[in-house]
Amino acid sequence: MIQYKYLAFVFFIILFACKSPAPKKNVSFPSDIKKVALTKENLYGKWLQPIPGEEDESQGFVLHKDYTAGSLNIHTLLYERWALSQDTLFLWSHTQGVSLFSENIDTLLIKKLTERELIIAPANAKDVEERYIKEK
Repeated sequence: MIQYKYLAFVFFIILFACKSPAPKKNVSFPSDIKKVALTKENLYGKWLQPIPGEEDESQGFVLHKDYTAGSLNIHTLLYERWALSQDTLFLWSHTQGVSLFSENIDTLLIKKLTERELIIAPANAKDVEERYIKEK
C-alpha cells in the first residue's frame, strides 16, 4: 500500500514539474492615481490581485452593468451578483466542487477606489484588506 502512495506522489511531482510556465501577467498596484467617486459605474469591470504563493497568476472578480458578477481564475467560489450601498460592496456567491456546498453574501467595506485600484475589507474584520487592480 505504501508503494502505491509513493508512486502516486512521484507521479504528481512529475506532472506539476512538466507544467509549462504561463506568460507573466504584470499586476502592479498604482498609488499615484487620483480617487474617483464611489459609484457603481466606477466599479464595473475586472478586478484582479496576485494569487498568494503564485504571484505570476491573478484572481479576482468581474462586476457587470446588469449587477451580475463572475469569478476570475477562482474555480470553487463562484460569484453571482453584486450590489453597492454607500461605501459597502455586497457580493453573492456559492461554492462548487468542494465537499460542503455553501451560499454566501460577502459584505465588503470599500476603503479606497481609484481609476485602477480597489481596496476592500470584510465588514467584521480588523486589519484585513484586499487590494485589486482594474484590468484595462
